[in-house]
Amino acid sequence: MNDRNSSSIRIIRKYGRNKERISRKKEILEQLEEKKRDGYSIGKDYSALFSGQRSFSSSTENAAIHNVDFKSQINEEILDMELENLWISNLLAELEDLHKEILIKKYAEMHTWDALSYMVGLSVSRCQIHAKRALQILDELLEA
Repeated sequence: MNDRNSSSIRIIRKYGRNKERISRKKEILEQLEEKKRDGYSIGKDYSALFSGQRSFSSSTENAAIHNVDFKSQINEEILDMELENLWISNLLAELEDLHKEILIKKYAEMHTWDALSYMVGLSVSRCQIHAKRALQILDELLEA
């Protein structure tokens, strides 16, 4: 596709990357919860040694604080990506189902034209035509 469609393609690729990242971050949170249930301790906090400061709280308190901060940070990142994907989903909802499917499979899931053609049951050239039309519609929506 040409440069005129690059912003639409970037948005759809971002949608796919966000979905992957959200999934990985949720897995991390699940692993942390599993370790917490199993009584796993993060251990001593050595950050004060490297900063040249003396820590006046126990390593257990520090571990708990860092664990909560880490979970909060991950949850915040997940929320940001989910909100961004909601905005993209609303854009994609304006497209016909076939157009949306083709764009997501091609640019978010990164399938080849041949694989995409097989999945949707159309020729490669028909898939490319549908993708081009869909990208034009997205461009118009983004300009509005």
